[in-house]
Amino acid sequence: MLLDTHIHVMKTDPVAPDAMLRSMDENRVDYNVLFSDEPLYHSREVSELRAHNKERLDNLLAWCRGHDRLLPVYFLNPTEQDAAEQVDRALEAGCIGFKVICETHFPGDERAMPVYRYIASLGKSILFHSGILWDWGDNGNFNRPCNWECMFNVPKIRFALAHISWPWTDECISVYGKFCAMYENPKYDDQRMYIDMTPGTPPIYREEVVRKVFGVEYWGMEDRLLFGTDAFTTGYDAAWVRSFADSEAAMFDRLGVSKEAQEKIFWKNAAEFWGLNLGK
Repeated sequence: MLLDTHIHVMKTDPVAPDAMLRSMDENRVDYNVLFSDEPLYHSREVSELRAHNKERLDNLLAWCRGHDRLLPVYFLNPTEQDAAEQVDRALEAGCIGFKVICETHFPGDERAMPVYRYIASLGKSILFHSGILWDWGDNGNFNRPCNWECMFNVPKIRFALAHISWPWTDECISVYGKFCAMYENPKYDDQRMYIDMTPGTPPIYREEVVRKVFGVEYWGMEDRLLFGTDAFTTGYDAAWVRSFADSEAAMFDRLGVSKEAQEKIFWKNAAEFWGLNLGK
């Protein structure tokens, strides 16, 4: 089974879930997690923000409603004044969790932390962009993995850092190791960090990074890795997704990763992360 946990819905694309599902069927892709279009980061006009947020949630639902293999995740800016209300609306509409990019703020921003705690209290997960951000802004430092140590202060949080935090992959692995030791800390309250293996890493670095991910032998690593592609609804091609998954499986074989661990990476871990009951 294959679950792609990292696909972007573009609001400019025609809504075409049937075409996506046909492509998935033809290429043995079982589930897609779809992120709504991104927030408006540089507007302070409340009416504009609310209209945009409603539009992009509605568009996400148009892709996913009635299709249980297309899994909706709401793209949230946790610093917006009504972020907690957006959380409620997204969950009431059927979203399974949240995507966040720290485009204009650090992860531990005082406006964002209560929103993370609220999401965690509801038993939902957050997938964060992590690593260099290929955007026009001066925002790379917002997305260095050490900045997510703030999640020590969010009880019962489940969060993932995407792209193995490229180019700060060693730092990402180190932060994961620190969370592994968290159970000995008085603040420990079931905080769980995952690593979304979506590239990120250019092909020349890919095998080296994945070798480190497994070679470091931090506790539970094979249970906390997620498969993703960073695909878009624009020109969605499940044949490419399957080809990438097959190349990842071949790399895992070369590195001695067990078939059991590969099954976890390709779908079981994501099902646990998003709180899904999946199976064939």
